Amino acid sequence: MFKKQKKGGIYMLENIEPNRVMYYFEEISKIPRGSGNEKAISDYVANFAREHGLLYIQDEVNNVIVKKNRTNESSETIIIQAHMDMVCEKTKGVEHDFQKDGIKLKIDGDFIKAEGTTLGADDGIGVAYNLAILESNEIKHPNLEAVFTVDEEEGMTGANGLDMSKLSGSMLINIDSEEEGIITVGCAGGARININITADKTNLENIQDFQRYEILVKGLHGGHSGIDIDKNRGNAIRILVELLKNFEEFEEDMYIYSLEGGMKVNAIPREASAKILVNTKILMKFLGLYNSYESEILKKYIDNESELKIELNKISVDEACDVYTKETSDKIINVINNIIDGVYTMSSDVEGLVESSSNLGVLKCEENKIELSILPRSSKVEKLEEIIKQITSIMSEQIDAKIEVTSRYPAWDYEVNSKIRDVAVQSYKELTGVEPIINIIHAGLECAVFKQNNGKIDVISIGPNLYDPHTPNERISISSTQKTWNYLLKIIEKI
Repeated sequence: MFKKQKKGGIYMLENIEPNRVMYYFEEISKIPRGSGNEKAISDYVANFAREHGLLYIQDEVNNVIVKKNRTNESSETIIIQAHMDMVCEKTKGVEHDFQKDGIKLKIDGDFIKAEGTTLGADDGIGVAYNLAILESNEIKHPNLEAVFTVDEEEGMTGANGLDMSKLSGSMLINIDSEEEGIITVGCAGGARININITADKTNLENIQDFQRYEILVKGLHGGHSGIDIDKNRGNAIRILVELLKNFEEFEEDMYIYSLEGGMKVNAIPREASAKILVNTKILMKFLGLYNSYESEILKKYIDNESELKIELNKISVDEACDVYTKETSDKIINVINNIIDGVYTMSSDVEGLVESSSNLGVLKCEENKIELSILPRSSKVEKLEEIIKQITSIMSEQIDAKIEVTSRYPAWDYEVNSKIRDVAVQSYKELTGVEPIINIIHAGLECAVFKQNNGKIDVISIGPNLYDPHTPNERISISSTQKTWNYLLKIIEKI
């Protein structure tokens, strides 16, 4: 059913339906487009518009708007929107430079995957849908305004910076949802908390008496820090700190000199590590306690993280290094251990919906600084502020730190009356014979920014089945991509 062609180490998608969607998905997969690095993909879309004789606007932040006249009798104008950037994560040990290298695609049954990295179907598939519609002379549609935004994954600065006066459409289809047959009609708001901690270090005069080890936490599922936050997946940073906290009693016999974990604030950390020094005189006691604590943690997470591994590896390098003072390391362990992480509150209005949460996404150290990046979310402004206040209060009270709250974005509230939602529901029923699910998600969507900047715009979000976004296991269903393509065309033909 799905024929594969191999060319230059890449499985070509051109023989898979919808073939023009697949063609453009493969084309943009060759272009590095991590958040903040979207100039090349923005230029690609602008060049596409020029080559097809379409009116376009490329703004100063590299958003692109492409306009196309109607091919049916409708007097409406509809906006179809997707973001060009992607989350850049890779499996440990994989050689891939996201600034320069394209994504290597492969086919596995009904799925398109990447080789050792995130796939970028979030939201490359939305970009590909839009380009395929704009290219076609056969698809029936009203006046179209295709909007391609930047930096959705890091802060929605593209959507926030978009000049809404350049758009005349009264309805918007965002193609950034991840489940076929679900129409998203609301989402959570959020922010970024960036914490820069001053970390005191000292030089050990008797360093020759210490053995070096690396503690490595790995094998976790990870996942999207909003959509997957209720799945009780382990956070590698929190697991690492949970283990280290057990050794506070060792006083002058154990020191930490390096901490790191996670790659992106909007992804649940899959890996974390600490480099430590242990005095050889208490080595047997340390190893015995380590084995005991490791077993307890593995048992604790066995139901949801069966692949979790905690490794203790001896380091043979003997060069001099500064270590964190005991006061600094104890404070860092305590504040990380007390940061809100995971589900905070559940919605009282919608059964099973996470109302608010927080994700400790990144821990890294550089010289005398330790940096933390945290992403709180909530569908209620007061709960978002509550989480931010609790986290910043813990930091300011217990440790010397610079705290910044940035990249705030709003929640998107459910609208009682919605023409585009009604059309989408009817279209799905006509295609499949069943009712679609109307859903509100615990994640950020640019729909919220469009609604904030133009309260009259009528918005929905749809998309094909996409699994494990923001992780190297990200994959998209080929059959669902086809079904969602037909569904999208049905909606715009009915407007």
